[in-house]
Amino acid sequence: SCSSSSPIDDIQGPTRPADDLNEKDLKMSKKNQYAIMYAAGLKPGPNVSLAYAIDIFRTRKLRESVMYLVFLFTFNVGAFIQRDVTDSHRYSQSVKNVIIARSFPTYPYYQSFENISTHEHVWLYLQEVIP
Repeated sequence: SCSSSSPIDDIQGPTRPADDLNEKDLKMSKKNQYAIMYAAGLKPGPNVSLAYAIDIFRTRKLRESVMYLVFLFTFNVGAFIQRDVTDSHRYSQSVKNVIIARSFPTYPYYQSFENISTHEHVWLYLQEVIP
């Protein structure tokens, strides 16, 4: 004989959607229940359902997450549109010439960033060339 139950009927525990939550299935302290209700913006009381509070809380968090992603997308698009590619190349080359191609002032021979080979050279470079 063929069983007519679907795999969804076999789901047990907290993986069920909030609509199917039974307050008797939720094993948590009153303190945690009140915290969830407060986080959902509900005042705890006898007429407030914990399942409803969880559903509201999840909906708000989903909405906040979507709004944050929209903000990140808008912010990044705005930042990339503002970028001038031709001037940024010249700027990066000038910074490279000023910082990386500069030699150590205390060495009698030419010592630059490309010639650093010891830890002492790194510290000397950071103390004498970068400031």
